[in-house]
Amino acid sequence: MSDLCLARSARRLAMSVLLLAASVGLSHAAHAAPKDDGVLILGGTGNSGSYVARRLIERGEKVTVLVRPTSDRSRLAGLPITYVVGDAMDPASAQAALEGKHFGVIFETLQFAPGDGRSWAKVYENFVP
Repeated sequence: MSDLCLARSARRLAMSVLLLAASVGLSHAAHAAPKDDGVLILGGTGNSGSYVARRLIERGEKVTVLVRPTSDRSRLAGLPITYVVGDAMDPASAQAALEGKHFGVIFETLQFAPGDGRSWAKVYENFVP
């Protein structure tokens, strides 16, 4: 199998996992916590995040996306999305995104390049109590 075919298969598998996680997470959230403010997506302007956002909106979910001031929002153009400007790596931004909100689910679809000094551990530290 060529590298291109492997990459496409991996992408399809990743999207399937994201959709499954969305379905399971939303089903559980409906019973576990109030969803007044819907779903928060970290990394929602990227390929995976925008895909998840579109699927959630198709399901009728209220979607909020945490975006950096420099984020390209073109993949989300025309969608009924609420934006919160900040950075998932910054504790103050995380606190501002969550303040007074009751998100039923938070999706993390951030991407870090190999060798990037940022880490998922920092994101989780900022968003998971």
